Amino acid sequence: MDEKIQLLANVVKSSDDAIISKSLDGIITTWNKGAELIYGYSAEEVIGKNISILAPPSLKDEISQLIKKIKDGEKVSHYETVRIRNDGKHVDVSITMSPIFDNSRNLIGISTIARDITKQKKSEIALKESEEKYRELFNNANDQISVIEIKADGFPGNFIEMNEVGLKRLGYSHNDLSKMTVVDLIAPDKRSEMRKHAIELQNKGHVTFETVNITKDGGKIPVEISNHLFEINGKKFAHAVVRDISDRKKAEKALKNSEMKYKKIFDTVQDVFFQTDTEGNITEISPSIERYSGYKPEELISKPVEMVYSNLDDRNNFLKEFEEKGELVDYELKLKTKKEDLIYSSINAQLLLDSKNKPIGIEGTLRDITERKKIEKALSRELEMNSDINKLSRKLLESAPIEDISDLVLEYAQKFTHSKFGFVGYIDPKTSYLISPTMTRNIWTECHVKDKSVIFEKFGGMWGWVLNNKEYLLTNEPQKDTRSTGTPTGHIDIETFLAVPAIVNNKLVGIISLANADKYDKEDLKVVERLSSLYAIAINRKQSDETIKKSEEKYRNIVEKFLKVSNEILIEISKKD
Repeated sequence: MDEKIQLLANVVKSSDDAIISKSLDGIITTWNKGAELIYGYSAEEVIGKNISILAPPSLKDEISQLIKKIKDGEKVSHYETVRIRNDGKHVDVSITMSPIFDNSRNLIGISTIARDITKQKKSEIALKESEEKYRELFNNANDQISVIEIKADGFPGNFIEMNEVGLKRLGYSHNDLSKMTVVDLIAPDKRSEMRKHAIELQNKGHVTFETVNITKDGGKIPVEISNHLFEINGKKFAHAVVRDISDRKKAEKALKNSEMKYKKIFDTVQDVFFQTDTEGNITEISPSIERYSGYKPEELISKPVEMVYSNLDDRNNFLKEFEEKGELVDYELKLKTKKEDLIYSSINAQLLLDSKNKPIGIEGTLRDITERKKIEKALSRELEMNSDINKLSRKLLESAPIEDISDLVLEYAQKFTHSKFGFVGYIDPKTSYLISPTMTRNIWTECHVKDKSVIFEKFGGMWGWVLNNKEYLLTNEPQKDTRSTGTPTGHIDIETFLAVPAIVNNKLVGIISLANADKYDKEDLKVVERLSSLYAIAINRKQSDETIKKSEEKYRNIVEKFLKVSNEILIEISKKD
């Protein structure tokens, strides 16, 4: 028993809570360290004094009322009140009072445990003030603000709250909205778009989009909605700010009408009119310049014409020829846009004269012929490739070793796609291994992989993916491509990659694999696919020829053996006769 008493005494002594005992008339009889910390009085200062010294003047009667409750057998648990420290400062406390009985169960005193909740109270007050400020902002914002529940399937459900601005704008009451979902407020022709917005909200946590709200009386309001996802206790909600963009839409419509009128005027003027002074500074240029160069007229006027040239030598050549001829017609130049992109232009230019026929500069028109040049370049490339592929087709029909065929295909593949590296290989029909005789070209000298070989029993990396899946692979960012497994130590760096399987009659017979062109595109893919088709036919033909040849050799051996045996039999018969 003594040990238990000592244990309880230690708990009381070491507790951070104030543990006080007092008589039934409120005289303090015990006072622990926790009480000293909370109220600032030492035990010597308060023992023998009435507990009322801790109560503010406005709460003097509270203590006697609490003591009465204990005497009447009532409980006092977690009662929040205010007390005064010895320095006069108020302290918020939570009090639990318990009766003290003697051995005969007579009430002889009261025990009080008080916990300092000042910080908690300050936090509650700050939270309340914050909530009040938020509520004030929520209801007085110019935009409609609402909180919406997010259902388990990720789509918006019912409204939790909406500010007064929104209610007034839409004409609904809080009671109305509590039974409605977001979709109920969206115009019918816009509701199909809500699914993609909900998915984006789930994926990104936020989404902004334009739609149309329907008011209670059927009116339509164009709005911009900005949604943000948040969680409370594991449940998802959306905070939506809805802005009425009716005025913006009207302004956009007016601007669009104005632009259409302006566009009708200037779309008929395909060429750009320009004037330069004798120093080469632009003095006038038509607004149509912006359409294909990105420059506004005011960005070019008074600036040297050299700023639109991609190469200053072109400017010097232009002036030289202009001086020789006095004028230029359909003179082609490479200029640059504001974004530094190249554009091809056809220029007509002549001397600009003053009223006295004195030259004061150059004037003329220029026309964007970039598309035409692209088409010409594409046609030229197509003609060249067709010619080369025809040559290749004829060579592939010749009886050449499969190694020579592979070398020839790689040569053309690298030429057409401007690839720095590459290899071409065929599947051995006996072993199903990939054999790449072209691997001994430039790739061999620059690749330092240990134990490298031209025979591959296993198909790895991106080229292996192509063979295993019988599909092409084109990527200009191999390091980000999920089909890439990286490169072994010593392997050349792969910056861009293009590979196409060689397939004939749905049978995989080989591969064309290329790397490190500046950039591969669909045109490159088309060319390599044509080459892979030719290569597949050539391999299949070569392997078929070899099969026939072996079959003929086998048949010849059988015939020769038959003739030999027949001859021996005839000789034996002849001897018997």
